[in-house]
Amino acid sequence: MITLFVLLSIGMNLADNEEIIWRIQFCFRILEQYYWLINAYTLDFFSCDHWSKLPWSWQKFLPSVGPVELSRWIESGEQRRVWPLSLLCYRRLTRISSLDRKPVSNLESLEKLIGRPLSNEENATFESPSEEITSAAQQHKDLLNIFRKHVKSKKQHEIFRIGKVCTLCASATSCHNVLDIGSGVGHLARFLHYGLNFTVACLEAESEFNSSAERFDMDLKIAVENMGKTPRRPPLHVVCRLTSNTDIETLHKMTYPVFDGGFGIIGLHTCGDLVPYMLRYFAASEKIRYLVSAGCCYMKMTSDCLGTNNPGYPVSDFVGNFKGVPLEYESREVACHALEMYLKRLNDNEVEKLKIHCYRAALECILVSIDPSLKRSGLRSVKNAHCMPFNSYAMEAVKKMDINLDKKELQSVETLKRLSRWQEVYKFYTIRLMLAPVIETVILLDRLLFLKERGFRATILPLFDPVLSARNLTIVAMKL
Repeated sequence: MITLFVLLSIGMNLADNEEIIWRIQFCFRILEQYYWLINAYTLDFFSCDHWSKLPWSWQKFLPSVGPVELSRWIESGEQRRVWPLSLLCYRRLTRISSLDRKPVSNLESLEKLIGRPLSNEENATFESPSEEITSAAQQHKDLLNIFRKHVKSKKQHEIFRIGKVCTLCASATSCHNVLDIGSGVGHLARFLHYGLNFTVACLEAESEFNSSAERFDMDLKIAVENMGKTPRRPPLHVVCRLTSNTDIETLHKMTYPVFDGGFGIIGLHTCGDLVPYMLRYFAASEKIRYLVSAGCCYMKMTSDCLGTNNPGYPVSDFVGNFKGVPLEYESREVACHALEMYLKRLNDNEVEKLKIHCYRAALECILVSIDPSLKRSGLRSVKNAHCMPFNSYAMEAVKKMDINLDKKELQSVETLKRLSRWQEVYKFYTIRLMLAPVIETVILLDRLLFLKERGFRATILPLFDPVLSARNLTIVAMKL
């Protein structure tokens, strides 16, 4: 255990299967100890008395900690007074066990993956997001206007960086064909196809997204023609919902009209089972030369992905046989939240907006008292709820439900007591969120290990800025 702690503290080699397994085991040790916490819904804060389950020293100390102090302590370890030792250990454990989420400034870390130094053209240099995205127009300064139209600054940041990784993969494998899985409205596909000279085919389950993609393709075609240039034929857009029955041959047939040779497979924030599908396609087909995958929505993974013996999680042989704690829906859901974004809200003194956690938890008690079957009901989202009195929020939240709330109950002594504890609620949420990177680390290392168990070169790259893009870790794999 001491050896593992030292390895995690000084950094580990993700090319070594044994070290990856050590880190997974270490993460499981932490998650086992705090299993109740990773599966605790914040909306159950009062109904399940979550605060009383925290260590007594935390219950006593945390009420005196302000939002900025809490944010800076989590982010940098800054402390101007004595903190409980167990809380300090908790912070340290969650940090050293998690994958590094600090965004890369270049692609030099991929040199080990391809086994040679990068050329100047291959080694993209990334500026900080504040330098990438112009503050006035909120536009990426290195993207042409035709690739920024209809695209939010967050997505511009993502497609520019993932485009550079795809260019490196294409150079290393001599393959400029790309299949974009879950392509949405095609922003990444257009940038790769028209901006970086890839030949692109897109698979998207939602037909309305494909229709929008084709419309945006036409807008780009017109813009290029107005510049006096001849545009390329647009990417191929195929409406297709991948399932456990979609085998690799079906995938080849869908892409054959565009490229009959090798191709790369990419996915930018593909949901649920799509990443496990991509991993298995990559492993099953000699035609797929590289993989670039940034996943999301871990809670949408099912227990049946490409066959009953191959669930969405786990995918690796080791984690599948290891008796670690199960990652339930609740824990996989919290892994989808970015601690960095949340700490920024605390540090910017936007803590008042976090009253919504307490409002929802207080309303949960009232709903369950009316009818236990209403537990964890999906309620209507209420804009600027923190600016509203609780009773107004509650009425708005249940507006589309057949429920008559007792106005006296909304203003009862018990309800007011709960509302007065709103700072405890957001601090509980914060402490729980510190485990999110640990859970995500297990999920991503399981995926990485799946590839490495099968002899493929693969690594994990913190490609995006986590404050802009919550799921910033990208798996890159190649067949050289």
